[in-house]
Amino acid sequence: MTTILRRIEPVSLAKVYAVVTGSLMLVFALPAGCGLALFGSMSGEMGGVGAGFGAGIGLVVALLYPIFGAVFGFIAGWLYGFVYNLVADRVGGVELELDTLGEVDIL
Repeated sequence: MTTILRRIEPVSLAKVYAVVTGSLMLVFALPAGCGLALFGSMSGEMGGVGAGFGAGIGLVVALLYPIFGAVFGFIAGWLYGFVYNLVADRVGGVELELDTLGEVDIL
């Protein structure tokens, strides 16, 4: 069965983008932030920067990176959905081939 995707609800797509992007940023920011905190706390007073400052930067990265990822993911998802709807009106949308499942026999 062939179906054409003519419209995407921008807010719905934006929510999905926010969760996916925020989750990916969390996966990458947590180890990076912990590493920065570890190395920052080991730096001591090198270069005039205190150990607390270096460790604080790592914690800020670990906390804010996923939040910014989710916010910008939401914005990007909404924009992609909005632009897709504009383009799909003019060129016809994406053609999908879907298959329906028949009755499933349960043993």
